[in-house]
Amino acid sequence: MLVFLAIVYMLAYFIARKQRDLETELTQERQRIDEEKIDFLINVSHELRTPLTLVYAPLKRALQQTQPSDIRYSLLQTAFRQSGRMRNVINMVLDLEKMERKNMRLHLSPHPFNQWMKDSVRDFVSEGQERGVRVVLQADTRIEKVVFDLQKCEIVLHNLLINALKHSPKNTTITVRTILDPVADLVRVTVSDEGPGLQSVDEEQLFSRYYQGEKETTGTGLGLAYSKVLIELHGGVIGAYNNETKGATFYFILPLRQKDAQEEDTQEEDVMPQPSEPLLTEESGAEPLPVLTKEGSASILPYTLLVVDDEESITEFLHETLRDTFKEILVAKDGVEALGILRTDRPDVVICDVMMPRMDGYALCQAIKGDAKTDDIPVILLTSMSDEQHVLRGYQTGADAFLPKPFDIDTLQQIVLNLLHTRQHVQEKYASQGTVSKRGDS
Repeated sequence: MLVFLAIVYMLAYFIARKQRDLETELTQERQRIDEEKIDFLINVSHELRTPLTLVYAPLKRALQQTQPSDIRYSLLQTAFRQSGRMRNVINMVLDLEKMERKNMRLHLSPHPFNQWMKDSVRDFVSEGQERGVRVVLQADTRIEKVVFDLQKCEIVLHNLLINALKHSPKNTTITVRTILDPVADLVRVTVSDEGPGLQSVDEEQLFSRYYQGEKETTGTGLGLAYSKVLIELHGGVIGAYNNETKGATFYFILPLRQKDAQEEDTQEEDVMPQPSEPLLTEESGAEPLPVLTKEGSASILPYTLLVVDDEESITEFLHETLRDTFKEILVAKDGVEALGILRTDRPDVVICDVMMPRMDGYALCQAIKGDAKTDDIPVILLTSMSDEQHVLRGYQTGADAFLPKPFDIDTLQQIVLNLLHTRQHVQEKYASQGTVSKRGDS
């Protein structure tokens, strides 16, 4: 009897051990597959950043040059809005690595919450109309300013609205609500649809990475998982439940204040300046540079720019776009060719891609800043690698500015003007003191 019990015990032990080993192997295999998915998505996203720049930037420019009364305006607006969402999706994928390292940072500041909600929801009203879905906002007027990371919470709200639109049949309504809880010092946002609800969905896995319901055929399975990370970074909560009648409600809850935030009023730093607003302050002692507006500058500025990129489509686009603003646009396909140009010409600003054959942007920037003849030329690095490590490396080589792809052409032009303005001001200051002679501008 004892022998029989010992055999049974040994069998049970080996079976349990084998099961644990299989579970460990399955867990490791899932992790390996997840890592391969992340690597694949990150590589694809990097590849998409350059072509997306050539979609996003021209669309924005075309939209700015089109009157709202023009029949093409709404079409351009829709295309531009979708390209902006594509940019958010790419940024979301590229943030996966930061999510893994758990070092994603928030940029916290107080914002008028209901106004932000109104602006964000407005983008989906016309899209809902195209699908036969009504999108409405019911805002709690007691809510004033809330401290949060506007860009990251916008991604969360957009993910919930996109999810609601995807599951909303025609002739239904999506209702977005903001609700203040003054006792708990919280604000709650709900997005309710009238679709099939959380059928064929494992609610416990709903916010897990790569999870998709049984009937889902589109999407990456990342949006809700990413949203969960962003809300939890804020110290908030995100969730979903079935409505009593039909459809589902997704929600997120944010604290009204954040202990790490700078509790000070911020101007509308996330809103594009209007044409009448000066983008550069006038400094005494220096003749101010012209200010760019949405329609461009009034006249061609007497400056030469050198654009360096191995993507011919990027150099062609920048040449065509910037030549209406600046006197001359020189073009090089890599760092070696750019150095050859710098031996005979003296550009006022160098705009350079990072990833290039023969000599990359880091090496070119280091060569420019390491030569006394060219060390005062501002260098702007353009790159699809916008994580902190690559940004730090760029600044360590002496870069004056770092702009991730897909970039906004107006932002790029304004960075160029700011750098020229700063250099001009320094030259004027030293020239007036008789310390050094002003270095010639070409």
